[in-house]
Amino acid sequence: MLEIIYENILEETLKTIDLVIVDFYATWCGPCKKVSAELEKLYQSHPEYTIVKVNVEEEGMQSYVEKNEIQSLPTVKIFYKEKEIYKTVGYNAKFIDNIKDNIKLVNV
Repeated sequence: MLEIIYENILEETLKTIDLVIVDFYATWCGPCKKVSAELEKLYQSHPEYTIVKVNVEEEGMQSYVEKNEIQSLPTVKIFYKEKEIYKTVGYNAKFIDNIKDNIKLVNV
């Protein structure tokens, strides 16, 4: 998984890669650690997926976080061809199943 700390790098990633899973987190957030661990397992089993982590506390991400109204953590978004196709906030037992189901919808 890739850690992104600047808005322009995230935007370029979304432009150049068709399917991107973005994990918005903060280091102090307990549920964020669970989500991160689950996404790491997903990446290990599906290295073809592009999964990026964005620490919302990084100065280079503040504008993006505000523009995209990321108000609760963890927030995970799936983008397909630059468009947000799925968003989940928080953590639950079906988190990874929901991510996989939404990826299947775009036939990747």
